[in-house]
Amino acid sequence: MNCQHLAPGGYFLENDRLTSLRDPPVASAGEGECANLKQYAGHYQLADSNTCVISLKNDTLFIMKKTGGPVALFAETENIFFRRADTRGRKIFVKNEKGDMLMLERRNGNDLSWKRIK
Repeated sequence: MNCQHLAPGGYFLENDRLTSLRDPPVASAGEGECANLKQYAGHYQLADSNTCVISLKNDTLFIMKKTGGPVALFAETENIFFRRADTRGRKIFVKNEKGDMLMLERRNGNDLSWKRIK
């Protein structure tokens, strides 16, 4: 991996790509948006023993994996979210061809597909 810090402003060069470590702008909540957030809540499974919970509290989505506590997810768009501690990773909620809700966990262009199981 080719990685070097360029400036104290939160930028670095990784594999010949300039990347910012700053948070993207948070989308403002529109009317009825909280109702849309409910569709993402549930239990998701990556593998038999690897699950996470997406919950909704006070108009904010939270993700909780394994023994960690809930971490807030911030909207970048209607179905794309990020954690403040990980400005390069994204949680993308989509439905597959069968209508099942999936959470694609994208980092550096690679997706892990979590399927909602309940």
